[in-house]
Amino acid sequence: MLITLLLVAAMAAGSNSCTAPIQQKPLGEYTFSKWWFDIYHARLYQSDGAKAAVTAQQGTVLQLTYLRDISHQNLVKHTREQWQEMKLAPSLPVEQWLQSLDSIWPDVQKGDCIAFKVTQDGSGRFYLGERYLGEIADPQFAKAFLAIWLGANSQYPEQRANLLGE
Repeated sequence: MLITLLLVAAMAAGSNSCTAPIQQKPLGEYTFSKWWFDIYHARLYQSDGAKAAVTAQQGTVLQLTYLRDISHQNLVKHTREQWQEMKLAPSLPVEQWLQSLDSIWPDVQKGDCIAFKVTQDGSGRFYLGERYLGEIADPQFAKAFLAIWLGANSQYPEQRANLLGE
C-alpha cells in the first residue's frame, strides 16, 4: 500500500499537465486539428476578459495540451510560419525570438502542457506543467506570440473566436 502511494505521488510530481491559474474558469477553449490529426487542446485564461487577453495584459495565460508528440524544432518552425503568414512588422526581432524559443522549448510528448503566462512587466514566461522553462522579456513578443491564436489576422478564426469565448 505504501509503495503504491509513493508511486502515485512520484508520478504526480513529475506530471507535465497544466492546472487552472488560481482556479479560474477559462475564457474559452478549442481543440486544434489539422486534417484528421488532433494537435493540441488550447485554453485561454484572463480574469479581466477577452480584450485584456488580446492585448497581452498581465495575467493572460494560454495553455496548450499536446495531443501528439512534437519536436521543439517543429514547434519553432510552425511559430515562424504563423508569424510569416501574419506579416509581422519587419522591425520586430523575430529571428532573435525564434532562437530564444529554440533554447526554451522542449520536445513535447502526448499529454504535455506548455503554458504561456504574461507577467506584470509584459514579459512572457513558459512552463511545462508547473516547471519553469524560460522567459522572453519583451512585451512585443508576448503580443506577437498570443496573436497567433488571438490576433484579428490569425490563420484560424474559429479557434480565435472559441478561445475568446465569442
